Amino acid sequence: MAPDLDDDLIRAEAEAALRLHRNGRRDEALSRAMDLAIQHKRSSPLALNLSGDLNMAAHRRNRRRGRGAAADDKALAERQAKFAATCYKMSLDAVPDCVETFAAYGEALVGTGMWKPAWDAFMRAAAIAHPADPAAHRLGGYGRSAGLTRGERVEMAKARLRRAIDCYSNARCEDAVAEVLATVEHHGAASAVHGAAKLADRYPSSARAQCLPAYVAVELARERRGGAAYPATAATPRHKTLRRALATMDTAARTFDRSLVVALFRAKLLACLHDYDAAEAECRRALAVDNPDDPAAHEIPLGSAIGEEYDDMVSSLRKQLCDLQKKLVLLAVHDWASMESEKQSQILSVSIDELREHYSKIDQIAANTVSEARRFSKTHGSWCFWICPRSSGQCAGKKFLDTASLLEHLRNKHPDDLWVNLKSFLDTKLCGKFKTENASQDGYSCHDEMLQFQSIDGMIELVLNLPPGGMKSETLSEMRRRKCSELAEILDRIKKKLRACPKDLSSSEFDQVRSEMQDLWLKFTELSVFDYREAVVPLARMYQWKELKKRISEDGSIIAAWSIDDIFGDVPAEHASLDEKVGHQTGENKVTNKSDNLKA
Repeated sequence: MAPDLDDDLIRAEAEAALRLHRNGRRDEALSRAMDLAIQHKRSSPLALNLSGDLNMAAHRRNRRRGRGAAADDKALAERQAKFAATCYKMSLDAVPDCVETFAAYGEALVGTGMWKPAWDAFMRAAAIAHPADPAAHRLGGYGRSAGLTRGERVEMAKARLRRAIDCYSNARCEDAVAEVLATVEHHGAASAVHGAAKLADRYPSSARAQCLPAYVAVELARERRGGAAYPATAATPRHKTLRRALATMDTAARTFDRSLVVALFRAKLLACLHDYDAAEAECRRALAVDNPDDPAAHEIPLGSAIGEEYDDMVSSLRKQLCDLQKKLVLLAVHDWASMESEKQSQILSVSIDELREHYSKIDQIAANTVSEARRFSKTHGSWCFWICPRSSGQCAGKKFLDTASLLEHLRNKHPDDLWVNLKSFLDTKLCGKFKTENASQDGYSCHDEMLQFQSIDGMIELVLNLPPGGMKSETLSEMRRRKCSELAEILDRIKKKLRACPKDLSSSEFDQVRSEMQDLWLKFTELSVFDYREAVVPLARMYQWKELKKRISEDGSIIAAWSIDDIFGDVPAEHASLDEKVGHQTGENKVTNKSDNLKA
């Protein structure tokens, strides 16, 4: 046997193997990791852990393939879990206070069906008072370049333990869940209702078991299309079926509040029932969850989570939650088209008082914005004013009602020899007392403290482009500071032009500089306009969106089977890559042969 390398060289070899794995060369990565573990089994917990991790990744892939009743895949998956468990056990002999390795060891034991030893491993991990730093002997998210503190890395390890225990709870009932799903597929959802309910009672700590009755109910609702097979008079109404499913998912969401699978399923159910507001809120809640539960432990149907590793599956589910948020907008537009014109008109008209009252209950920043805009509009008969580019000091709250007042302020309060000359360069029209107009804007008009929108197009565009967490209110002072930074840049350009201006007023160079100066001043005056409507209209659009969702929910629109299919569309199965197929063909012999070498 070759002599052990020092720790840095072993880490470099391990990192190279991990890169191969992440680049899709999984079979080669697994082989190198196993060789490294065998070579340094008595000196490197890091090499042992990497070998265990890559074997467990292969175990999960083969288990998924094995669900198709391929005996070879199931047998290979069990051998890989057994080899991984051996690696983790040897690592724990060297570093017995590593929470992360104990969690991985327990998962490997679950993969071999050793339930009691797995639970004991989890409990020992939970009892560790002073956990070791995972970065010392693990790769993955604990690399030295990850930029995390020791405390943060330990917390990540504890989160991994929590997920491992959750996976244990769900793995106990996986075969029973598969039987119920097979009943749905071969005999129809009605035949599986009793079995799903019985399973949920038997496994209260399993998110998958608790969601199973709701899944069966949705399948039942999808089957109820009328006709000879499901006559309308004999079938339970689709709406009641989905309501029962939602009640089940409400309980599951409270119990398993870190599950993205549960959240996505519940949000889809709410969408089917036209409660778009609650569906959107559930999506946002789920997107804010840190260290969510392992999607592979909760997935229904089995194998439906997209991605092979935890991070991949979480990323995929978050994308699905974001996509569902956008789909809610399109569903609402469909419902809007069938809404009575009188109700449409009510949504298109938004009073300022109504807007202020709404936001005073949920967002004080937005409420203050609406109140200040309303006061200014009532006092001056306008929504707009000009601001000084100096955002601090006495100028912070100054409002100028025309450009002449602004220019006078700049000359008097911010004296500069160059300002004295600016007026002579500008056309008299550009120095006049221009005021803003309250003419109709694009898509809306404002009269008598009432915003009248022509359509919901602007609302749709705004909502579709919202960040996943929703719109965050910006204070008026923040909006003002943002404008001031842009204005300061234009002022610098104006000053440079003034300094470089030719003294010969009759020269063509002077005419050119003067023209450029006037363009810059025009740009400056346009940008220095502070229009309250820029802040109020987006708030009004979001209020419109809230009201539209409310009206749709109150209308109780008909729930059609096609809409359920559209929302609960089946996720296409992923195709195995060439590397996976090669790994499947050669991996069995490698695990069989190298497991003996590890024990030697």
